[in-house]
Amino acid sequence: MILPQPKASVNERSDNADARPWVQHSEALADFTEQMLTVRHEVFVDPSGQTQRITRPRIKARGRVYLTNADLRKHFAATTTNALIGLHSTSRANTCLWTAIDVDALGPQADPVKNEQAACGWYDSLLDFGIPSEAILLTSSNGSGG
Repeated sequence: MILPQPKASVNERSDNADARPWVQHSEALADFTEQMLTVRHEVFVDPSGQTQRITRPRIKARGRVYLTNADLRKHFAATTTNALIGLHSTSRANTCLWTAIDVDALGPQADPVKNEQAACGWYDSLLDFGIPSEAILLTSSNGSGG
């Protein structure tokens, strides 16, 4: 599945027509994410830190505080970056249900064409491994080769 470049930042969601489906379908998206993508409920990533991502909950609260469906709904209906969360891709048993590849165009020497070719090559390799196209998401974050 190839998606177009997003037109709104998270902070623009509440006023942007392109973002309304995320809010309208946040419950279904949260249910899907919880059932199909979440391998760890005891830890998750809080990307709202100023300089680094932080694993939550704090160590002292682990085993008492868990990622909930409500947290996921807030993530999909977020109007600020403070509600965003990230999932760990790998379980404690070192298995996973999904993976992600993030291609960045860093610096003036970056070649957006080569980045796109590499991403499309990985997409084709996943198809060759037998992963259905419906299970693969290929998208661009900024249109600048990243």
